[in-house]
Parts: sequence; structure tokens; C-alpha cells
Amino acid sequence: MPSLRLPLSLILVAGLTACGPAVGVDSGDGPAQPGIYAYTMPDGTEGAMVLHDNGHYAQMIDNEPRPIEEGVWRRHNGQFCLDDGVGADACFDEAAVGADGFSLTRPGDSQPLIFTLRTAG
Repeated sequence: MPSLRLPLSLILVAGLTACGPAVGVDSGDGPAQPGIYAYTMPDGTEGAMVLHDNGHYAQMIDNEPRPIEEGVWRRHNGQFCLDDGVGADACFDEAAVGADGFSLTRPGDSQPLIFTLRTAG
């Protein structure tokens, strides 16, 4: 991984919240649904989060031909969780943004990262 580019889960999470083992897509409803979502990180880097309906995700950033992070997404205890297979799951508070977007916020933080739907899954 390039030294100046951090996976989304590391950017959003200073302290990780354990969610338990990844067991599939969805254990509850929420605004994030399968599709391709655009986002802009605090440093201005633009990217896309691909949420597949089989429970896998990929994080892409512009000008990179391959995902910089991949894993499993799911909901657990009312939170949206990402498991990249390396260490503890990263879990976030999830909220709807507009008709087809969502935000993820680290518990206790007030700065959400906004995701806007590009293509529905």
C-alpha cells in the first residue's frame, strides 16, 4: 500500500470498534445498499466504494487500477461494519443522506464521510 494513501477504514477510524466475525451482508436495514458510491476524503482524494450484493466491498481511488482495500461489509448492532480480513472490523454509525446516499461516522466523532450513489447495484 502506498505510504500516503490509507484505506478508508483507517481514515475513518482512529480507534476500531469490534463487531465480531464477518458473517454476511446484512443483519438489519440501513441506507447503504449495494451499488457504487462516490466520496471525497478529508485530504481531497476522490474515490469510490463498491458494495456488492454478495456482501463484499472494494474501495477504489482515482488513478489506481486496483482496489486499495477489499473485504466484507455488513451491519452489526445497528452499525455499518467493514472487515478487510486484517485485524478488527471497522464499525461506523450510518445515516441516510438525500434519497440515495449515506454517511459513515466513527462513534463519538462529528465528522461524517458522505457517500453519493453513482450506480445502483
